[in-house]
Amino acid sequence: MSEEQTATVGTEEEEVQNHQGHDEQEQEEVETVEMTKEEYEAELQKESDRRVTQAIKKREQEFKKELEKEKEEARKEARSLQNLARKSALR
Repeated sequence: MSEEQTATVGTEEEEVQNHQGHDEQEQEEVETVEMTKEEYEAELQKESDRRVTQAIKKREQEFKKELEKEKEEARKEARSLQNLARKSALR
């Protein structure tokens, strides 16, 4: 193996070791919490409610944007028809 290839292999090994070290640090930072089944289910329900509420708010905002866009398109169409009616009435 050439020196260049050896350096590359060494670097890859270092990256693997660094990645493994990072994984070990993440595992050490995990906190274990003991709770009853009822407490767990309550926390699970609370998190589910939070996510659903967040999704509803996001969809509501999207719906409002869509509605405003449709209203503006309807206004443009009404103006266009009004102008067309005026032109027809002048003939």
